[in-house]
Formats: sequence, C-alpha cells, structure tokens
Amino acid sequence: MRGNLLDELRQNGTEIQTNSTHLWRYQGGGDAVTGRSRFFVRFFGSDQSYHQSFSSISAGRASESLNRLQTVPSQEFGAAAQWAATWNEITAVAGMDVRDVRATNVETQYANGTPGTVTDITARQRASGGYAELLWQHAPWSAALSGRVDDFRTFDAKKHVGGTLTNLARTDEVVFNPRLGVVRKLGYGVSLSGSVFRAFRGPTLNELYRNSQVGQQLTLPNDSLRSERATGFEFGAQKDMRAGTVRGSYFWTEVNRPVSALLLNSTPTSQTLRRENLGQIRSRGVSVDFVTQPASFLQLSGGYQLAIATVTRFQPDPSLVGNWIPEVARHAATLQLRAEHRRIGVLNLQGRESGRLYDNSANSAVLHGFFRMDVEAERTFARRWDLAVTVQNLLDRRIEAGRTPTLTLATPRVVTVSLRLHRSR
Repeated sequence: MRGNLLDELRQNGTEIQTNSTHLWRYQGGGDAVTGRSRFFVRFFGSDQSYHQSFSSISAGRASESLNRLQTVPSQEFGAAAQWAATWNEITAVAGMDVRDVRATNVETQYANGTPGTVTDITARQRASGGYAELLWQHAPWSAALSGRVDDFRTFDAKKHVGGTLTNLARTDEVVFNPRLGVVRKLGYGVSLSGSVFRAFRGPTLNELYRNSQVGQQLTLPNDSLRSERATGFEFGAQKDMRAGTVRGSYFWTEVNRPVSALLLNSTPTSQTLRRENLGQIRSRGVSVDFVTQPASFLQLSGGYQLAIATVTRFQPDPSLVGNWIPEVARHAATLQLRAEHRRIGVLNLQGRESGRLYDNSANSAVLHGFFRMDVEAERTFARRWDLAVTVQNLLDRRIEAGRTPTLTLATPRVVTVSLRLHRSR
C-alpha cells in the first residue's frame, strides 16, 4: 500500500485569479499465482479540496473585478480485480472494476465586489463494469476478442439556490461494448493488423454541474447530458528491421452524442458557452511512426498524424455540420531523441509540431500552429543522488493556447531543477 499528499497554491496570471488544491491519495493491492491462473486485486481512493477564484478583466486589461468563488470538495474510491489463465494457444482474461465519486460544488457569484447568489450542488457518480477477453495465438495468426458491460449511474444530485432545494434527474445506463483485433505475420518482418470496436464514455460531474472559466470564456454545465457512444475500426502494417520498426495505420471513428462546448454569445471582452451533446462527429486519418536505434546508447523515434475530425450531424444548428472539432489539429508530428550512458546519464530531446486548430465549435477562433522543444537531462552522483534538469519550451516560442475571446498564451520557457536522495540503492 502507498499514498501521497499534494498541497498546492497557484496564481493564474492576475492577482485575483488563484486556485488551491489539497489532495490525499492512496492505493494498494496484491497479486497471486496458482497453477495456470494469475490474480490481482487493486483498490484506490482520494480526498480532495479545491478552491478557485475567477475575475472579469476590462477590455484594456488595466483592471479586474472578482466575479465568482468556487469550493469543490470531492471523495473517490475504486477497486479492480482480474483473473487470467493460459492453456496452450489460448489465454482467457476476466475482470471487474468500480469507481465511486462524491462531489460538491459551492459557487458564490460577485457583482461590484459584493457577494450574491450562492449555488450548492451535490452529486454522486458510480461507474462499474465487467469484462472478458479471449486471446488466441497460432503462428502466423493472433486474435483477441473481448466484451465489456458498463453500468454508469449519476444519482443523489441536489441543487440548493437561495434556500430552494431542487432534486436533479437521476441517470442510469447499461452499455455493452465488443472489440475484435487480428494480426497476421507475413514474414520478412512484415505484419498486418486490424481491429473493430465500440466504446462508451459517460459525462463527468464537472460537465454536468460545474461552471468553468478560462480567461474571459465561461462554459456552463448541462445536467441533461447523455453518454457518448463510439464505433470505429483501424487497420495497419508494421515492418520490423534490424535498425528499428516502422508502423502505419488508417483509422475511422464515429462518435454519437459527443460532449462539446457550443458558443451561446460573444462580445469583444467575453464569451459564454454551454456543454451540449452534438449529434455526431467523425474522425478519420492516418498515422505513421518509427523507432530506430542507430547506436547502443541512442534511440530516435517520431511520428506524424493526419486527423480529419468534423461535425457530421447536429439538428439544432445544421450550420455546424462540416466544421472542425474544437481543439483538434489536422496535422501533428513528434520527434524524440534519447541518449543514455552510465557515464553521462540520460538526455531526452523532444520536439512537437502542431498545425492550426479552432478554439470554438463555430470555427471563428483560430489558434495558429506551433513548434515546441523540450529537454530533460538526468545524472546520478555518488550512487544515491539524482540530479534532473528539465526545460520546457526551450526556444521560448509564442504558443497560442486559447481565444476567450482575448488571446491567451501557453507557458513560456520553464526550467525545473530537482535533486533526489535515495536511502539505499
């Protein structure tokens, strides 16, 4: 069993905009092996208290005023268990898991420095499921067939506003999701693969009940959100060589009722959005990646992805059909160089290139593409000391993070130095 404690206080760019987190997490479990069978059990939990303040900033950015305070205490507990056994060419796996979250959001609105309406929402969410999988390997074929049943519930939701109590709707969904994957080795290091699947995601408590704000952009929750359902397939090829591996694949995924933030109104200094279930979105594209080791101490890897993600159906506002999905770039590429030697330690260089994307569903807020380079170096001294230096955004590039509608920028160059002492090694 192990645990950790986090106590953090942050400023978010202005004197008024701050947040603080007090978080305690724990986890534990055990493993067992008997004959052909293997078992494991895990449990985890957390207790968190989160506080955040928001402000309205004047058009000239010369002044600000407090407009909202939030306090969000939450508790989480979960557990998982799995059994697996192998007979000749077949491996069977079965398991179950559960995650229970209780949270409260207390929000106080301010006007001209005076506290106003207090909204208190309490809710509980439980996601539990069971799954089974069969894996078959018979050279040159291998296949995996699996299925999962999820029971997703949101309940005990209550809203207090100005002394008035409202019981919010309960949701309960049971969903079955299958998956099939097949791999065929052709020889000479070449293999083909394909998979088809269905997937499910329920709305979070934040999406259902909590206001969120980034800069001057306010996103309203929606307690009538429904779960997302995805159907998709992928097929690809891989070539294994002495110098490394190259992989390429085509993917296609269609998501029904995806949760997205739709623009309600916009002014030169602010925007208001609301979370809604879009009718349908579709993402398709190709990805290529490689790994090579030109020397025993050196590894080079990289990849490229083309993702065409668009709205394909939304009856309340057909003008959104054909628009790009917010926050999804069509072009993205990465390149990483890792060097490791006992005399010099570890050095990581990672570059990331992203094409332009949009910050809203109407595709009116453009975020331009960027290139970012990160560096990390680590060295061990006297066997028990580890010195690590990390530099994020090494080139100090100006990266656009959002338009709310005021342009906000991502973190500039950040240097982190850490020193760790091991009791024994």
